[in-house]
Order: sequence, then structure tokens, then C-alpha cells
Amino acid sequence: MNVCTQPQAADANLAPPPQLELYISQSEKNKNPGPGKDSNTQQAYSLEGGAAMVAVNATGDVYIGLTGRNLTGNYTGTWNAQIAASIDAPYHSYNSTDSNLVLVDSDSGAALFVTNDLTNDNGTIYDEWVNLTPPFTMFASKTTDTSMMGLEYSYCGLEKVADIAGTINGGQSTGKVEVSMTTRGEDNNPKQQFYFGGLSPGTSYYGIMAMNGNATALGREGVGGGGQVWKAMTFSTLSGM
Repeated sequence: MNVCTQPQAADANLAPPPQLELYISQSEKNKNPGPGKDSNTQQAYSLEGGAAMVAVNATGDVYIGLTGRNLTGNYTGTWNAQIAASIDAPYHSYNSTDSNLVLVDSDSGAALFVTNDLTNDNGTIYDEWVNLTPPFTMFASKTTDTSMMGLEYSYCGLEKVADIAGTINGGQSTGKVEVSMTTRGEDNNPKQQFYFGGLSPGTSYYGIMAMNGNATALGREGVGGGGQVWKAMTFSTLSGM
């Protein structure tokens, strides 16, 4: 699942709202899993960065509950989430251990990144990667912007709150992000590069690599359709020209 929107703190110094809790039951005795229900009939999971991936061995109906804590007047807005189930692979996915992203260079208003090597094969696979339409995108937000906190692993959440998004709902470039395939580097292996423009001088940013799902013209459908997100990395622009 992915959280697409969450309540926003009225004060930038406040922490983001607590993560939602996901409850799963396969018991006919508990068709509405959630807080206070018999723990023997359900499993509880805390979301991480606005996302969760859970695998269950289902032999019958699966019941899903989602709950958020009551918040004080310091927060406004509501939660909105996408929940999907598949027998093949996660619809939404994230990688919390690797950013898969390297900063090549930056100046006062732009930054250049590349992915890690996408293959070290020297044959047909190499050629396929070099000639592939770039499959990855990027999101970036100032580290002082708290709106992205709590949604770091949610593709639909990043689309809505990131300062700069390589896609906007329909998977279209905003114009501030240019992407291409490259073989730069001493090993000459295929990588994707991202050129980010429109950045502020002397500013620290979070950069997050992501991959849009196998979308159709009418929306994201099929295995992996919700997109994949990698761990955030930080980078800074120069303060002068």
C-alpha cells in the first residue's frame, strides 16, 4: 500500500503525523481487523515512509483494515491511501537500503546524477539497456520542507508533495528533469542520468529515485503498476555561481 496524502502540520517544527497501521485478518471471526481486536485473529503492521509490503499465505478471504491515530488541532487534512493485492508481486514496492543514485556534480542551480550500473553484461543485454527509453524518474525536495516526511517510500505521495517531480500523475516530465541513458564512467556500463534544473543556490535537498509502474494510457494497471521507490539521498547546491 501507498499513502498518497496525509495530514499536514500547522507548524514546520512539528513532526509529521504518525504512520498509519495496517491490519490483516484471514479469520471469519474478524472481518473488520483493527485496534482492540483479538491479536490471535489478525496481524498488525506499521507503515514505513507511507508504504507497506506484506506477503500472506492466503487460502481464503483476506480482510484488511487501516487506521490512523486521532490528531490534535495542530494538523489539518486527511489521509488518502492506495491498497492493492496481487498473487504475483507487489503493486507498490520500495527499497529502504539503497538509493541507487550517485551525485556526479552540482552548481548553484542544477545537479547531475547517475544510477548505479544497470548491467555489466557485454552482449545483447548491454545494447538493450543503452537503447532503452529511460525507465527511472526522480523526486527532490528541500530538506527544510517537511511535507515529504512520512511519504518517502510512497510513489503517489511523492508525486503530490515533492518540490520537483520527474512525473506528474500521468508520468509526464515537468521540464526541470532531463533524463537519458549513458555509459559514462571508467567501466562504460549502462546507467541512466538525471539533470535537475531549477534548484536554489546554497540549498540542501533530498533526492529520491523511483520507477513508474507499467502504466497504461488510462492508469497504472498490472504487476508493479503502483511504482517503485528507492531510499532518499541528500545533496546540496553551491551558494555562488
